[in-house]
Parts: sequence; C-alpha cells; structure tokens
Amino acid sequence: MRQVEISKGWQVKGRDRARVGQKAQPEEWSGETGWVAAPVPGTVHEALWQAGQIGSPYQLASLRQAAWIAESDFLYRCRFDLPSDFRLDGADAVSLCCQGLDTVATLWLNGVELLHSDNMFIPQSVTLPEGGLLRRRDNELWLLFESALRVGQAREAQYGKRPVWNGDPSRVYLRKAQYQYGWDFSPTVLSLGPWKPIQLLAYSARLGEVSCPLSVAPDLQTARLSLSVATEFVREIPAGAVLRMRLRDSASTLVCERLYPLVGGAVVRDAIDIEQPALWWPRGHGEQPLYELCLELFATAPASEATPLDARRLRLGARRLRLVEERLPDGENFYIEVNNRPIFCGGANWIPADVLPTRISQDRLAALLDEAVASEMTMLRVWGGGLYESDAFYDLCDERGLLVWQDFGFACGLYPAHPELSDSVAAEARAAVQRLRHHPSLVLWAGNNEDYAIAQSVGAYRGPRDARVAPGPSSLSSPRFDGRVLYEQVLARVCEAEDPSRPYWRGSPYSRHHADPNVGSEGDRHIWDVWHGAMRDYQDYGQIAGRFASEFGMQAVPDLAIARRCLAPKAVDEAALRDLNYGQEGPERIAKYIGRNLPSAPHAGVAGYVYLTQVNQAEAMAYAVRAFRRGFDATRRCSGALVWQLNDCWPSVSWSLLGFCDEGERPRRKASFYAVRRELLPWIVGLAPGTSPHSVAVWVGAPPLSAVEQGRLQVSVRLRAFGVDGSLHDAQEHLCAISGNQTTELGTITLAAATGPLVVGVQLIGIEEGHEQVLARAVLWPQPLRSLSEHAALSDPGLLVRRFADRVELSVQRPAKAVLLSTEGEIPVAFFDNLVDLLPDEPLAIEAPGLGDQPLIVRSLFGGVACP
Repeated sequence: MRQVEISKGWQVKGRDRARVGQKAQPEEWSGETGWVAAPVPGTVHEALWQAGQIGSPYQLASLRQAAWIAESDFLYRCRFDLPSDFRLDGADAVSLCCQGLDTVATLWLNGVELLHSDNMFIPQSVTLPEGGLLRRRDNELWLLFESALRVGQAREAQYGKRPVWNGDPSRVYLRKAQYQYGWDFSPTVLSLGPWKPIQLLAYSARLGEVSCPLSVAPDLQTARLSLSVATEFVREIPAGAVLRMRLRDSASTLVCERLYPLVGGAVVRDAIDIEQPALWWPRGHGEQPLYELCLELFATAPASEATPLDARRLRLGARRLRLVEERLPDGENFYIEVNNRPIFCGGANWIPADVLPTRISQDRLAALLDEAVASEMTMLRVWGGGLYESDAFYDLCDERGLLVWQDFGFACGLYPAHPELSDSVAAEARAAVQRLRHHPSLVLWAGNNEDYAIAQSVGAYRGPRDARVAPGPSSLSSPRFDGRVLYEQVLARVCEAEDPSRPYWRGSPYSRHHADPNVGSEGDRHIWDVWHGAMRDYQDYGQIAGRFASEFGMQAVPDLAIARRCLAPKAVDEAALRDLNYGQEGPERIAKYIGRNLPSAPHAGVAGYVYLTQVNQAEAMAYAVRAFRRGFDATRRCSGALVWQLNDCWPSVSWSLLGFCDEGERPRRKASFYAVRRELLPWIVGLAPGTSPHSVAVWVGAPPLSAVEQGRLQVSVRLRAFGVDGSLHDAQEHLCAISGNQTTELGTITLAAATGPLVVGVQLIGIEEGHEQVLARAVLWPQPLRSLSEHAALSDPGLLVRRFADRVELSVQRPAKAVLLSTEGEIPVAFFDNLVDLLPDEPLAIEAPGLGDQPLIVRSLFGGVACP
C-alpha cells in the first residue's frame, strides 16, 4: 500500500457573502486575493491567527472580535503532484481519504465533485475512477466549508426548535462537537476545516475491518483471541495469497504465529487460546501488560524479510469485564468488575483539551493524563458533548491503567431522529466503535449525556416504559424525545453488532426501571443538588449519594497566571474574572457558597479571592468523594465518584481540577486536585460527626489485600482532639479489623466532653513485622468553618516553614486549616501534597520537585499569607 498525505501547500479564504447559499463555482478558487496559508490538519481559526488576521483565540478580547467566523463560509485549496513511485497504471485502486471534515463540507478533485459530508466524526473515503481524474502533476483539491451555525439553523427552521441546555439549540441538527457551540465551561468557538489528515491511498490489496476481542475465562486461567479480519483485493485474490498473524506478549516474546491461506473468501476467522494470560488491570490493582497483534497481508507465502501488501498492529489487553447490577434492599447497585474484582471508579470527567481540537498533541494528552494518575484516579468519563478522542488518548489510558467510560457524542438536548440523521449517527457510531473496541481501558459505552434528564424536565419522558419513541415533529411548546430511537435502537444495535463484549448503557444518568433517570437507588447519577438546583450545602453530599456518581462539581478560579494571559491587556480583578465564567450565575453561586462556609478575612484582593474559591471547591469535592468512597462497602452501594471535571478546554472559570493547559505547558493544579487525591489514595481514613454529642464516626478504606497481607498487617486508628488554642483535649488509639478492596465502618468513638470547638485528627497506623507507618490521615473541623472566625487563636497558628531545594517542611503550634503552598514562576511546581490541615503534634514534609529558590507563598484559611 502506498500512502501520500496531502498536508502541504494548503490555502484558505473566506467565501464571498453574496454567494452564500449558492452552488459553488470554479472561479471561486481562482486568483490570489484573500488567500492565506492554512495548516492541514487544521482549522480556519488557526490559519487566520497564524496570518495575523485575528488575535489569539485564547485571549478574550480577540476571541470576541473573531465571532464572525461562526457565521461565514470558507474555501480551501491545494495544488499537489504525485510522487514518482505512485502508480497510475490501473493495477492499483486509488482512494482519497478524509479522516475528518469539520463539519458541512464539499470536496472537489480537479473540478469534479466527489463527496459531501455533514458529520465531523465520520471518516470519508472515495475510490477514484480510472481514466485520468487523478493526474501525475498539478492536481487541484478544493473544499467548501459552510457555516455549521447557519446550516443548523436552517434545519431547525425546517424541523422545529428543540429544548437544549447550553449552546445554540440548532446544534442538535448537526453532528459536530457540541461543546464548540458554547457551554457553561467555555465560550463559543465554532471551528471549521479539515481537522484530520487527508490522504491518497494506492493499493492492490489491503486489510479491511479487524475485530479481535480478547476474552478471559471466569477462572482467569485462559484467554481467547477471537479473530476476524477482512481483506480487500482490487482484482481476483491471487493464488498463494496469505494473511500472517503474530501475537507477542509485553516482553515481545512470540505467543502465537499463524498463516492463513486466502482461499474461498476474503475474511479470515480464527480463535487462539492463551494459557495463563498476563492480565491487564486498572491502575492501583495490578500491572498493565499489553499484547501486540500484528497482521500482514502477502500476495504469496512470505520470506523472512518480505514486505507486506498491507499491515496493521494493535495492542490488546487480557481482562475480564462485567457491569454488575445486583438487588439491594433499596434498589440495585451498579459497579464495574475487572478480572472478577469490583472496582471503585474514582476519577473525573474528561472534556476536550482545547476548543480547537487540532491543537491537542499527544504530549499535551500525556501531561493531562499523568495528572489523572498523580491524583490517584482510576477512571475518566469521556463526556458526550466533546470528541471521540484520538488513538493516542486511548493508547495512553491503556498504558496507565485508566479506565474509560465513553459517551457517544450527544449532550443536553432533545435530538431528532429523522432517517437521514439516524443513518449518519449509525455510521458515526460504527466508525467510533470499530476504531476503539480493542482498547482494554475502554469499559463502557453510554448513549448520551443528560438527554433523558432534559427530556424528563420538559415532560417528554416518563420512564423506560414510555412508548413515545417514534420520530416526529417537535417544538419548544410540544417537545418530542425521539432521540430515544438513537439511544435505544441505533446505538444499541451498533454496539451489539460491533462490540458485544462491552456493556452499553443508554445514557448518563440513566435508570433501567425508574421514571426518574437520575434516581439515586440504581444506575448512575449526576449529583447537582449542590451548585445547581436547590444549592444544597456541600456537607450534605453523603445524604444524596447515588450508586455511581458520574457527575458532581463546584466552580473555582484557576491560577492567576492563566487569567492574566486570557484577559490581557485588561487588569485582573474580581469583576474582570466574571467575564471568564460561562456558568449560569457562576460568580453569584461561588459567592454564596463562600459566604456560607468560609471566613473572608484575612484574604483581601484578587489573590485572596482566588484562594477562597479554590478552598471552597476543595472542601466541597473532599466532602463528595469521601462520602461516595465510604459507600464502597461490602454491598457496593456506591461504586463511582467522577468529579466534574478534570481539565479545561479554554482559560475559563469552571469546575475543573486543572487550569487550562496550552501546548508545551505543565498543567496548573487547583487546590481541589489535592483534596480529591487524598480521598482516592489506596488507604484512607474518614471522620464524620457522630450521632451523639462529643463523638465521631470513623471508617477506613483499604486497597485490595491478599490473605497473607491481611493476616500479617495490624491496623489501628489514633485519634487526637485539640482545642483551637492548640491544647490536647483527648487522645485515643483503637485496633481495628478491616477488609481489602472496600470500606469498613469502625463505629462511633466518644471523646471527652469539651466546652469549646474541637479539631479532631486521626491517623491510620499500619504495623507489619514490628514496623509502624502512617497509612492515612484526616482532620475533622467544626462546620461551617466561618463559625470559627471569632476564635482569635486560629489567626496565628504558629506556622513554621522550612524550605529546601526540593521539599517544604511545615509545623504548627495551633491547628491550621487549608495551608496552601504556591509560587509565581512560569513553570508551576507540582507539590506532592498541598492545601493541608496541620495539627500541633504532626509536622508534614511535602516534596516540591523544581522548587529551587523560587519565592514561596504560604496561605492558611484563618492565618492569612506568609512569604518565608
């Protein structure tokens, strides 16, 4: 196979507005006026930015000035020659392949229209006719990209306006990444252009669809590779043609090699059994060995160094996967099981890493996914309003043991299901499933994000037994949820046909039996009672936990360095930061939660405001993840905690744990990153107010433990209660029996009576072969924290900071809340821990690689700012 990527010499210009809606004419691509160089793969925004015709899309002022792009059409052109070894003698078939066109696009080659596409997620391929369409020299490729906004609004006028949450409502009529229409975490950036490679392929034979599920037996002792490989020959299959299959383990040792003569058909099917397979595990549960499957197509039986006609390499993981739903007294649980082990899926929701997806490099993906690992996450949910991510994303997750919950590309809207759209969705789903199904990290397909929820909110859905599913007209006054055809028929059938070994879930959130898709007693749940809706206190998360919390969050302002760059040349203050918040009443909601919970003094100015927003977010997320992790007991009544959201696609004020990370930058962590990390550590210990006065409830979360490990490890909890003046009020230690891979309730411990507020600390102590270590720690403060403002002793905790080149040592004389370390250098320091609560008898050393001699800023909630 000969492959030529057409990536050089592209130009773009805006189409004459007078021609909008008219049939394109060849003269539109002639002349030199208005054309600028264009990257391919790339977008119009990038081309105009590089040409100096617009400013940076990551600066608010220039992005607003470029809003006209969304309503405009654009022309692309490219002239290219063929390499000398590219055959045009008719022996080879030649295909023009567009891996992704964003979104409403028409393509011409040498003046002949070849394809039209209106789905950015479907790769397009056209076999070129023989007879001279493709020339040796001076080929011309033309593309017309029409405004997705205008085309969508025209379809909306034809079919009716439909309810949506976020973005222009016409978005439901086009298969384009929905977040680009503007969401509550980012502005509208409606990109257009050839966002994936454009290639010419010449071949006499090639590999077609490959299916290779690697299933593991219930006893985990054997695995079976079920192989199905389609081959395509331009002419008749030559006598002697063979397919060679090689399977190697993670050490490159050959496990199996087979030759398949291609006689009597072009599809090869086989089953290869593997004894004692190397099992792939989620991170924190084991290793991630990957097998390599190599498929090579030959015209005749190959010699050792023969060059194949076509080849493909895939990495596979051997793991047994189940989605388990078991009856409980009050509903059903809902958990992922890998290799017969229930997995607590602590993690976050993933949104695209950039508003311009062509700018997302593998290095940036690796940096962000490494942050997920550093935060002790096990799962990422690829949210339905974004993208089907690149191959590199899933490869990186495979390597890191990060489980992936993959939504199909629908979010927060009542989508139509007329035949043309349904056919397009089916093709989109097949392309995504066939491309991604070999990845062991991918553990679940979900039909959409919150579409059942919005349908219920407008009275268009009454539960799974509601028979109103046929396509039909819809309006805001009489909405119709015919998108159920997509989720319950189209997508379900694609998954069953193309990937039957992996569970398909109709939506997120969803319930199989209840009229409320977001019910807490079964299925997954989006918990927005805190922040949205009634704005409940974040201390209430434990009362509203579902079986699998697939969304919950709290906004916070990112690092000021991010905001300054985005708002430049405007000065950054609290009022300016409002312009970076796209959430409904976002600044007001932040203010309400801070006002309920945190003391405003002594944190003045914009830096103090940023600190308070981040402490507020961190406290909320700690309460949430701790409560949901606590539910991972023997009954698995709660088995997931996916924070909304891990990352940002633009330098906004959002719910993310990481601020926006541009190319080549190290992600900047919000304080909540550390709060979530502590609740997801393998060992955790939890405290909560007890049911009786002067008491605390204690529980422990443990990693998987072998029988030997559990037998030789002695565990105790060590409690200390301090007055706000630093005096030790009570100290106790209790041995405890724990079970691995779950939480264990240790009951309520009564403390000595006190007349004033107490700050209670607990350490989980592990003793093995006479050696003692602190496995986990936690500190319980009276709530709300602002109620402690009247205690002057807290304003001076006696904080001692000792700094070294690569670590910081902290100690206090009185309890200190939310001690945050920061620097103002260009490269942020990735502190190993941060935003810590300190007690007088428990100094902490925090690793700080790269700190060097950078100025260090230390803040605490009641003590203010120190610059040691």
